[in-house]
Amino acid sequence: YEREIRLVPVERELSYAALVALLAAQYALPPGAQLRLQYPDAEGDMITVRSQTDWEEALAVAAAAPVTAPFKLFLAPSPASPAASLQ
Repeated sequence: YEREIRLVPVERELSYAALVALLAAQYALPPGAQLRLQYPDAEGDMITVRSQTDWEEALAVAAAAPVTAPFKLFLAPSPASPAASLQ
């Protein structure tokens, strides 16, 4: 997010809502900020995470990856509506 790279360890049981709250706190986002969360799949396509179901799939992808390959989640301001909520 904004050219920062951070290592943020998370528990597998972390919910999507808790992830969003954690990232908002880690990056000191202003109230009402909206993020786009994405991760690369095996083919290099960027997969968007917008819900608990998407987050669970992302965790499954991370669990299936080789131990030496870190799971990367990319954050960017959402282009849709800067005034929209993180939730």
